[in-house]
Order: sequence, then structure tokens, then C-alpha cells
Amino acid sequence: MQVVQRLKDGLHEFNRFLVHNETLGSLVRFQHRHMPLPIPLFDLLFRNKVTATLLFPYGKHVFDASYKIRTSNDEYWTSRECLYCHLYRQRFVRWDIVEGLLEEPEIRAFLSRGDLAFLEPGFGTGRVTRALMERGLMRWRSYYATEPNAHLCDYVRRRFGKRLGESFEIHQGKVQDLVASPQRFDVLSVNSGVLMFCPKDVVAAFFATLPQRGCRYVLITLEGSPDGKAFRDHDFAPAGNATQYAFRPLLETVYPRVRFIARVGPDGIYEYFCMVAD
Repeated sequence: MQVVQRLKDGLHEFNRFLVHNETLGSLVRFQHRHMPLPIPLFDLLFRNKVTATLLFPYGKHVFDASYKIRTSNDEYWTSRECLYCHLYRQRFVRWDIVEGLLEEPEIRAFLSRGDLAFLEPGFGTGRVTRALMERGLMRWRSYYATEPNAHLCDYVRRRFGKRLGESFEIHQGKVQDLVASPQRFDVLSVNSGVLMFCPKDVVAAFFATLPQRGCRYVLITLEGSPDGKAFRDHDFAPAGNATQYAFRPLLETVYPRVRFIARVGPDGIYEYFCMVAD
């Protein structure tokens, strides 16, 4: 076991070196801009955990090729090019966060009830949701997901539709579209950095609608910070920075009596943030 762990640690360190290697980055960015791998082939390479691990530096540089020069967050996240970002990360899940959620009795209780309606904006490929399903934690009456990228919506339906079940549906749309939507739900689930690309007035307006929609639980992973002052280095770009919102005061404005459960990572960003209003 120690030998296996040493090999894993060694590969992790080697990948870190390659991810930050500018020579490799320049070569990959040149190749991707002039001779990009077809998306079906790229998807196939990153579906397998072994090849996804070995090729992770390549996938990261492919992502950087377009993300670091984007001029608009909206244009990037709705583009076909954005599929490379989602696909190179499709096998990578923060299992430590999943296990952390499993150890929170109140969170386990509502995620596993099976009689609640869920809403998840910015679904992506649903990595966190599917990981929780693998642990037997996620059960629902209905699951309504939105995703701004039409190409990704089609991909999720084809690849995961049968697994997610008939009570799951995904529609093209942004968080901004949900502000005026009549959609009702019991649980708001947001994963892997979605709200951070929205203007604060949009986030506040959306949160203000939650009580009237029947929402009693909010679960957010991998974004936000207790004081709203944390940031991610790799989000600095001409298009502007991602904002790590302080969710608690925004929710306390519209929910006078609620409980909060949270775990903050070493970078000051929430690994998970949960509101319970039942």
C-alpha cells in the first residue's frame, strides 16, 4: 500500500510540474488552436480514470488555451469550446467533500429523503450530484437542472439521461433566467462554482425568491467565502474575476430563522455551505 501511495504521490507531483510548465503549455495551446482533437475523441480519452489522470496536464493546457484569453464569461461558458473544460474534468471529484457531506446528519437527512424537488443551476456534467448518487445519498421526487450551454445539455441527456432517471430534466438557461421563473422546489443545489460568475444583484434577487418557491434547503459546494473576500488566482483574466460571495448574510435577509452548516477550505473558500430552514 505504501508503494502504491508513493506512486500516486509521485504522479501527482509530476502532473503539477507539467501543469505549470510553460513550454508544454505553449505546445499544447498551439496544437489545440490549429489542430484540436475532435470532441468525441477528447471525451473518450478523459472518460477513463487512468488516462484522465495521465493526460490531466494536457487537458488543463487545452482549457487554458481558450479560458485565459476569454473576453466574456457568458460567451465562453455557452460556447462549444467550453465542452473541453467540462470533459477534461469529468472524472475528477472532490471525494473528501462528498465524504464530508456524508458525515453531516442534517445534510444527509434531506438529500436522502426521496420526496423533495431539487433545482440545480449550472449543472455542467453533474459531477457532484452523480458522486452523491454513487454514495447512495441523492434521492429525489424531481430534479430540474439548468445549464447555459446548449451543447452540454445535449451531452448530459445522451450520456447520463438513463442513469439520472425519468424524474430528472435539464434545460438550457442561466441563473438570471431563474429570477423570474415560476419553478418551485424544496432544495437549491449549486456545485463547483456557478454563482460566482453572476452579478451580486442577480444572486441577491434570486435568493430573495427562494422562500416563495418553497425552498427550505440550500446546498452550495466549492464556492463562496465567509467574508466574501477570498478569490481564486486562476480566475484573473481580461473578462474579470469570479466573486466568492458571502452567502450567509444574503440568505439571512430573506430567511429570519435558519441553521447553517459549513466547511471552509484552506484557501478561505467554502468546500460546502448549507442552509436548513425546516
